[in-house]
Amino acid sequence: LNITDIVNEIAADIKGYIGFTASTPLPGGIIDGRGTTVFTVQYKRNEISLNFHNMADYNNQQYQVRGKYGRDVLITEWPKNSKSGYKFYGWTTQAPDADEEVIKNDYNEAKAIIEEEIPKKFPPTYIDYYPVFGPEVYDLTFKDQFGKTISGTFDETRQWSYDGNDLPLDSPSDVDSDVAEFEGWYVNNPNCDDPTAKLDSSGSNWLLPVDKLNGTDDVLYAKWNYKKIYVDPENGSDENKGMTPHQALKTIAHAIEYAPEKIMLCSALTDPEDICNLNGFDTLGISIERYSASSVISFPYIHIKAGSQLLEEKKLNNITLDGGAVFISDDNGPYLFTYDSNYSYDEQKTKSRKRNDGVESSTALIINEGVMFIGDSVILQNNLNNSGEGGAIYNTGTLTLSATAGKEIIIKNNNSAKYGGGIYHRTSNNLTLNNVIITDNSASSPSVTTSGQGGGICINSENLDSNPVIILTNVQILNNRAVSSGGGLASTATAAGNRPEISMTDVKVNHNFVASKNNAKGSGGGIYTKWTNLTITNGNVKDNISGENGGGITVSQGAPLVCSKVIIENNTAYGNGGGISTTGGSSGYVDLANGTKIINNHLGNSTGLGSAVYMSNSDIIINNGYIDHNNDVYFTTSNSEVILTDETSLSSGSYDENNGIIAVLTPDIYDEGKIIITNKKTSGGNFASLFKVSDSPDGKKWAIKQETENSNGILDCISSDAGGSGIVNPLEQTVTASLNGSRIVVKYNGTIVKPDTISISIYYYGTLTDTPLTDTKYADPDSSDSISLPADYPSGTYDLDVSGTYNGVPFFATLQMTK
Repeated sequence: LNITDIVNEIAADIKGYIGFTASTPLPGGIIDGRGTTVFTVQYKRNEISLNFHNMADYNNQQYQVRGKYGRDVLITEWPKNSKSGYKFYGWTTQAPDADEEVIKNDYNEAKAIIEEEIPKKFPPTYIDYYPVFGPEVYDLTFKDQFGKTISGTFDETRQWSYDGNDLPLDSPSDVDSDVAEFEGWYVNNPNCDDPTAKLDSSGSNWLLPVDKLNGTDDVLYAKWNYKKIYVDPENGSDENKGMTPHQALKTIAHAIEYAPEKIMLCSALTDPEDICNLNGFDTLGISIERYSASSVISFPYIHIKAGSQLLEEKKLNNITLDGGAVFISDDNGPYLFTYDSNYSYDEQKTKSRKRNDGVESSTALIINEGVMFIGDSVILQNNLNNSGEGGAIYNTGTLTLSATAGKEIIIKNNNSAKYGGGIYHRTSNNLTLNNVIITDNSASSPSVTTSGQGGGICINSENLDSNPVIILTNVQILNNRAVSSGGGLASTATAAGNRPEISMTDVKVNHNFVASKNNAKGSGGGIYTKWTNLTITNGNVKDNISGENGGGITVSQGAPLVCSKVIIENNTAYGNGGGISTTGGSSGYVDLANGTKIINNHLGNSTGLGSAVYMSNSDIIINNGYIDHNNDVYFTTSNSEVILTDETSLSSGSYDENNGIIAVLTPDIYDEGKIIITNKKTSGGNFASLFKVSDSPDGKKWAIKQETENSNGILDCISSDAGGSGIVNPLEQTVTASLNGSRIVVKYNGTIVKPDTISISIYYYGTLTDTPLTDTKYADPDSSDSISLPADYPSGTYDLDVSGTYNGVPFFATLQMTK
């Protein structure tokens, strides 16, 4: 028996178990005692392969995983498959036809195929896997470059299915062309600054290549070039898009990110930090404009209600706030703000009143009720406040406007219907201005003819309980107009303890105007004060015009005016006081100190009085000051004095340009002792000789008292020519009185004369000891008359006040005698 042949035949008929293979040849068998033969068949595990075919060539494997049947399948790296325009979904055992890829154009069909999982353990036989591709389906979110979902048809996430062509997109809808211009779509580029991420377009049609996308979280960002953006600090939200008033942003900080040409402000800025974000607008090339759907804007640009250290540290810098109104001038005065609708824009005129969009304002540009600081290069202009106070600024708080030289704050072309065309200050708090130009502003209205004070600045302290301090340094107040008073600046208060203290240093108050088209008269072409203490140092008040009194300055109700190194020049009053006019309380005075000059001022009509100064119940102190001989100082009452201080140098050489004349004095009515020229010096020259007197309008004469003896110990007396005009005490016509023993000697031009009348008052050590002597004595060289004291007078030195007349000219002298 050929066992080997039998075994081979049996092995040939053996079928292996699934996943196993029988060993051949058979290793042997066993023959038991009965003669039975038992054969043993051995099996081994099959090695299986999982074959992942290449996308491009299905006959070639891209990746293979091998292992024993039933053992765990360990895949360390999946093969990568991609096809332009398609999405790889997974693998299938379905072999492709004609060597083509397995492509399922139906998304659900492709999804069903990939749900057949790769086995976790190796199967009994190998498996071939083929890649499955299906349509590309994208979740696209549409936002703007600031991460906000955009308006229009792209306001939510959309699914896009790729069909083999580029995906078409439109430009975003419902964006007004005057608000923004659409620039383009950017793929996964939030800043919209990568040109490779920008889609191509044909007009408003855009094409989205799938190869620019990353996956289901892709975002298309829309970029606009903004012409304007809306900001509403009161009702807006920074989650809005800012393209309409109803979708306005809340803060300037976010609006700046949009880099618009213009920011439309729908309500006032109140937050200090946001106000500081206005800094640099001029350098950013962004303008800001108030927006209102109505015909009147009733909110300011800025409304400060409390103080902030931030505002003090950063201030408000480099910003132009423009109210939008433009104005016109006419022949009635500089930069007249008119409401005549017949006016049209004329480039030959300085300004045009017509507002571009027809919207007018009923509020200032800035309202400050707290603490505010304004700094370099701020311009507040073209605002028409047609119903309130303060064309540019309404201040009831503490306000500081301080800039560096060359970066001045400019307040120009603003109008207030009532007070303060540029600035209105109504508070006991302080106002500080440094390096500020206030020009071409107006306090006027067609319906208001009795107010209209302070074309440039109005300080109103009436009925307040404390004294505000107003400090102006390096300030120019130019070309402003008021319908009532104070073309440049007006300050009013009540008498009881609330006088503003105004200090002006290095200030120009020029070319301001008080009048109106309704012929209402006003005072203080440059400056008007009432119950106000005003000090001006190193300044000039020039070329101002008033419809009534005080072409340059009017001070009223006992308001003192102190000028040091000030030029008051070429001002015109159509009432009284071409340079300065004073009215009211007897406590007022004008102090002309340290070279202050009042020169070349004018009266605009023949009935005006005091072409230099018009004095009513006030004194004028000439403290080394000067009033030119072409102008006169007119006094209305006997309560006024011309006071020469110790510092006054009255040598004729001091004022050569005016022939040694300090001032021309004109009385209202003749009243002996009415005008007193007082000099505190114990010695000096012929002080009164530097004054020229003129007749009053009714031809009345002067009576002037001088209280100081000259350098020779002889007091100069008073003289004028027969008409009452001429030089006070001309040196060539001196009347003197001297004491020779007990005899009074009177000389006229060096010749002893007999006075018409003479009376003597006796003073003992400066105290009046008796009434004047009852008997009148005449100093006559031909007479032995003498003056003797009564026997009961004690011995000592006595002052004798000698007064009288000679040829109708009064004279006065103080002599001494010893008993």
